Amino acid sequence: MMDWSDASRLKLHPLRIAPFGDGNYSVIRRGGREEIATRGLGVEALHRLGAGDSLGEARRWLAERHGTPPESIRLEPLLRSLSNAGLIAEVDGEKLVSPRIGMRDYLRFQLRFELMPRLAQSTRRLPIAFARPALRKLYRRELRVPCARKVSRAGANFEQVFPRVGARERRAFERQYFDHLVWNVVDLEVLRDRPFEQVEEWLESFVRLEGVEVLDRARRQNRGVMLVGFHFSANRLLPIALMRQGYSLTSMGAISLGWGSRKTKERIAEWRRRRPSYGGLELVDNLDLGSVNRLVGELRRGGTVLTMPDVYSLSTFENAAVTERSRFFGVVRSRFRPATLPVPFFDHSIDVNPWGGWLAATARPVVLPVLMERRARQLVCRFGEPFDPTGSGGGSPKELVGSVTRQLFETLELEVASHPAQWFGWHNLDKLNPRPNEGKVSRENQVSSGASSLSFK
Repeated sequence: MMDWSDASRLKLHPLRIAPFGDGNYSVIRRGGREEIATRGLGVEALHRLGAGDSLGEARRWLAERHGTPPESIRLEPLLRSLSNAGLIAEVDGEKLVSPRIGMRDYLRFQLRFELMPRLAQSTRRLPIAFARPALRKLYRRELRVPCARKVSRAGANFEQVFPRVGARERRAFERQYFDHLVWNVVDLEVLRDRPFEQVEEWLESFVRLEGVEVLDRARRQNRGVMLVGFHFSANRLLPIALMRQGYSLTSMGAISLGWGSRKTKERIAEWRRRRPSYGGLELVDNLDLGSVNRLVGELRRGGTVLTMPDVYSLSTFENAAVTERSRFFGVVRSRFRPATLPVPFFDHSIDVNPWGGWLAATARPVVLPVLMERRARQLVCRFGEPFDPTGSGGGSPKELVGSVTRQLFETLELEVASHPAQWFGWHNLDKLNPRPNEGKVSRENQVSSGASSLSFK
C-alpha cells in the first residue's frame, strides 16, 4: 500500500454503495468487479474523501461528528481495502493504474447491480410458487460468472476423487452443481421480507420431515442430541424445518451476511410470536470459548444442538484476507492452524477438522446425522441412523474423537454417493489434501460399483 499522510487527497472512481445485513455496506466501482465491505463510519469517510477532504480533514470531521479523539479514527483498513480493490483513481493528483472499464463492463454492471436487484424485488409481489422459478432464472444469469471458478474447482475435485468419470459426466456434474448453488440462494431469498402467512404456507407445502420418529427416540434418552448436519441443498432451512415442528434447538453456523444476524433473530422471534407451537431456535455464529462451553453445556443438559462439521473452514492464521474480514465483522476464529485428522473418502484420504468428533466425545450425546435433500418439487429433511459415541471404540479421548469423526464421514460418503451434486463441499475439497489410498479396497466400488453409476439427483 502507498504511504499516506494527513495531507493526502484521494480521487475515487465512481462508486456504488449499497447496504446489506446488520449495518454493513457493499462498495464497488461502477463497471468494476472488485467489491469491498465496510460499515457506516467507512461510508461517511468515503463521502468526505469523495467531496475533496484530505485524510486528516476527513479524520477530524469524523471525530467531531462522533465525539471521539481524532487519533481514535483509523482509516488505514479502509484505505488498504480501497487500494487492493483498485477503487482509488488518483492520490495527490497522481493517477494510479486501474483496470479499464469499457461499455460492455458498464452494461454488465448495470444489469447485475441495478436491473437484477429490481427484478428480484418485483418477484416478491408474486406468490412464492411463481416467484421461485422467476428468481431461479434471474440468479442463474447473475451467478454464472461469479460462480464459474467455484464450479470449475468443484468439477476438478470431483474428477480427482472419481478418476474414471469422463468429460461428459464431469460437465453433467458441474451443471447440476451450479443449479444447486442457485437453488440454495433462491430458497432463502424468496422468503426475504415475506409476510409470515406466505412463508408458513410455503414451508408447509414444500418442506417435509422424514423419519422424525428417530429424532423423538433419541430425545427421549435425555442425554442430549447432537444433530450432525451435512451441507446439502437448502441446509440453511434445516433448523427452520425443525423449529416449525415444535423442536427447540441450538444451531451453530455462520448467518448469511445478506440477511444479517440481528434481522434473522428478529424474524425467528416474530414467527414464534405468530405461531406459539414453534420450538425455540438459538443461533451461535461464533466459535469462541464461550460458544463452545455453551454447546457442550446444552448437550449435557439434554438439549439438541445442530452443527455441520463436513465443510472446511479457513483459519485466520492461514489467510490474510480472512483475517481482515473476520476482524471487521467481529467473527471469532482461531489464530492457530486448524487440527486435522485423516479419514477415508471413497478411495481417497482427506484431512478433516475433527470438531464434530470432539464435541461428541466431550458431551457424550446421542449423535444423529441429518440432511436436507432436494427431491423434485420438495425439500426433505431426512434423519440417518443414530449412534452412541461411547460405543464407537477407542479407549483414550483422542481415539474416541477419531473414531466418531471417521464414522461421521462414512455417513457423509454414502450420502454423497447418492446425490453428489447436492453436496456443497466439492469446491473446497482440494483444501483437505485428497490423495489416493494405495493398496486398499476402493469404497467407490463398494458404494456405487464405479463412478459412472453415481446417482445424479
